[in-house]
Amino acid sequence: IYVNTQGESGNTYASDALYNTVGNIIYFFCLWIITVLVVRLSGYEDAGILSVAMTTSNMFFVVANYGMRSFQASDITDEYSNQQYILSRYVTVGSGVIMCLIFSAISHYVGVQFYAIQTFMLFKAIEAFSDVLFGVMQRGHQMKFTGISLAAKGLLSVVGFIVGILVTGELIWALILMLVFSTLVLFLYDVPKTSLIDQKAFALASADLSRSFHLLRSCFAMFLVSVAPMILQAIPKLSFERIYSTEELGIYSSVASPTVVLSTLVSCIMIPYLPMFAKAIASEDRKGLFKLFAAFIGLVLIFGILACLATWLFGGWALSFLYGNDMYAYTRLFAWVICSVTLTNLLYCLNALFISGRKIPLLALVYICADIVCYLIAEPLIRARGIYGITDALNITQLLQCIVLGILCIPLFFRAKQKHPFHA
Repeated sequence: IYVNTQGESGNTYASDALYNTVGNIIYFFCLWIITVLVVRLSGYEDAGILSVAMTTSNMFFVVANYGMRSFQASDITDEYSNQQYILSRYVTVGSGVIMCLIFSAISHYVGVQFYAIQTFMLFKAIEAFSDVLFGVMQRGHQMKFTGISLAAKGLLSVVGFIVGILVTGELIWALILMLVFSTLVLFLYDVPKTSLIDQKAFALASADLSRSFHLLRSCFAMFLVSVAPMILQAIPKLSFERIYSTEELGIYSSVASPTVVLSTLVSCIMIPYLPMFAKAIASEDRKGLFKLFAAFIGLVLIFGILACLATWLFGGWALSFLYGNDMYAYTRLFAWVICSVTLTNLLYCLNALFISGRKIPLLALVYICADIVCYLIAEPLIRARGIYGITDALNITQLLQCIVLGILCIPLFFRAKQKHPFHA
């Protein structure tokens, strides 16, 4: 995507987008490979345990990440320093880990499930801390470091998982090795490269403390925007597990796991372009903003159509190849998951407008309402439609979100213009 707006070269953003996208694709492809390997090497029971660990920890990963990366990327006036972003991440990562521990205890997860959740949460905590360092790299236009880091974490995680399973036969040891390798990349690569870009990035001063908490308050609505979609995805899956079983949830997760690349591709491409959205709004370049927005909408629709077509033609064969012939029966479910992913990507495009225009509280309100709707319809749909009820609940809720946000974003193009977009 190349859309030129005032004051910046589109090539810079295109280069950043390329590095970020390639790194993320490798990283999430490797995580997907792990969900395939657990079925092949350990069976559907461990696949279900891993799915519960991923689903649960992902909810608290959003606490650790706090939605700050999008805010950081669109902070074109340097309202907050790199030190303040990093200091605030210490707070959010610690909070996420503690909250996950408490949730697991009160939810009565025990044994392997409990330890798998905690280990995978620590793995996601490393990812969350690296993410704020990636934001520093982005501000320095050195996202090639981001791509290398993500690729290394992904590949080493697969190696650790395979070694752990083959040597011990235990899922928990596979997850521990993943955590160890990811931590090594953080301290041996991410931290030195961040210091290379900003030598004072980790030199925290007392004045940064109050500004960091001010940053956390400013990003609270962004946190809600980030946590709400994770809760939305978790609601029907956890309802399905309660009604049916962990093993059957493992089947759904196996069918859905190949879509992880598609579900992250658009967001990976979009993050480097968030400054362009913000600058187009700040400079009142509505024509440039519309072109940028339309380019991403077109990209999402093209990906969605091609993915649906590929699913109908080759989905059954792909599922059989990955998991065995029994999975061929879930080809139609695979197609419905693709529809949900396409709607998710459309929401990413709409999010960019609201985040860059600092209409974040309004965006958060819509997402919270969507979670409530999903909670109300998920269980009845699952009881009526079984495993297909998961995608029914997601597709209905996300379609309603797209319609509402599509209407609410109109003022960003056609109503009174804001001179400064950084105050809600």
